[in-house]
Amino acid sequence: MSRKSEARLTVLVYNPTGEPLPSIRVELKKGADSVGPQRTDREGETVFTGLERGQLWDIFVNGEDLDEQVEIERLQEEHEVEYDGEYDPDARHGDEDEEEDETDEDGLDSDEDADDPDDSPDSERVLEDE
Repeated sequence: MSRKSEARLTVLVYNPTGEPLPSIRVELKKGADSVGPQRTDREGETVFTGLERGQLWDIFVNGEDLDEQVEIERLQEEHEVEYDGEYDPDARHGDEDEEEDETDEDGLDSDEDADDPDDSPDSERVLEDE
């Protein structure tokens, strides 16, 4: 794809009262091709880049096909989506909910100090040869 034809699509997701919805998964699909999913930011927006002009994409929100399509006609497109499906306002923002458990290979949390001699079973050894 030539650099001149690459387009950018901003998708804005709102509830029926017009409030932006953060942390909503948005995916673009065209046949077997898909872009995303990505999550909306605090303003209910997510940006897809590297799209080719002239393409027609179906918009999926939280895995639901909204029967909405957007055609990429200009280098910068914007499309608003009203979503009245399942939404948890207390959901974490962005990819924070996909954090991995931070334990090292000893099974200790990464914030625990493995070098602390008081935590080591060997700390009670006493040299008797003295």
